[in-house]
Amino acid sequence: MLKSPEDWNRINWSGGCTRRTPLGCQNGDWSLKMQNMKLPDTSRSWVNKSINHEECEVKCLRNCSCVAYSNSDITDVGSGCVMCFGDLVDIRQYTSNGQDFYLRMAASEQEYTDRSEKRELDFPTFSFLSIVTATSNFSFDNKLGEGGFGSVYKGKLANGKEIAVKRLSRTFGQGINEFIEVILIAKLQHRNLLGF
Repeated sequence: MLKSPEDWNRINWSGGCTRRTPLGCQNGDWSLKMQNMKLPDTSRSWVNKSINHEECEVKCLRNCSCVAYSNSDITDVGSGCVMCFGDLVDIRQYTSNGQDFYLRMAASEQEYTDRSEKRELDFPTFSFLSIVTATSNFSFDNKLGEGGFGSVYKGKLANGKEIAVKRLSRTFGQGINEFIEVILIAKLQHRNLLGF
């Protein structure tokens, strides 16, 4: 969840994100695998080169302060352990050549993740930055209209394709059920229509 949606709208991501659900400290917490990641700043990390991946996971999930972990050596099958504590600073996902990173998640987030994976569709995805760029930061000049769940903006992708982007409104407090509209838009498979 974004710490400051207003800053993100202004393309200032320095505030980062916060957890939707606090960790349960050994009450069913689990690890979400994130691939092709750049590891965060390691100033608040613990490294042990002699333990394997499974031991690293157990140590992290037993330590209430551990928020994520990864292998310290990614050559071959990977070995060693990096456990992260506190805020995850300067983390990002690459399109390739990053490493696997395991984010500690609260037990209740498992159901949310399972539902999201089941709803996964075969359609292109776009980064927030590419959408912001295409719509000139959701400029009023690019606004096509407004509906019950948000506004629609015209935009142009870097490859020149013109698109329409529906931006869900925060004031209506949408959740997973309201996001169905975006899924329906995706199922239409119109080549120039994006839901965001």
